[in-house]
Amino acid sequence: MPKKNRLSEKDTTHPNSSQKKHNSTSSKEAAAIAVILLLAEKWPSEIVPRKSVREFTGGLYSPGYMGNMDSLGIGPEGAFCIGRQKVYPKYPFVDWLIARIEA
Repeated sequence: MPKKNRLSEKDTTHPNSSQKKHNSTSSKEAAAIAVILLLAEKWPSEIVPRKSVREFTGGLYSPGYMGNMDSLGIGPEGAFCIGRQKVYPKYPFVDWLIARIEA
């Protein structure tokens, strides 16, 4: 069963990332999006290993939580395994984080 793409309605402003650009975007949401995009730009790889999610998100999400989200089918798009390690492509992971912003 394919995962539901919750970002299909958003405009893209980064070549690989969705970002809210609607009139309803608050300054808090815009600031949060900017921080998330900054994290992505500083990340040294194009993948985010599940075991490094805590580091990428500054402690907001744990590897166990991400495993639960994947099990429920509501985790980031494009997750795959390299050996026994689950990884997420960086910008789909960023899209997932941006979609979860509440201001």
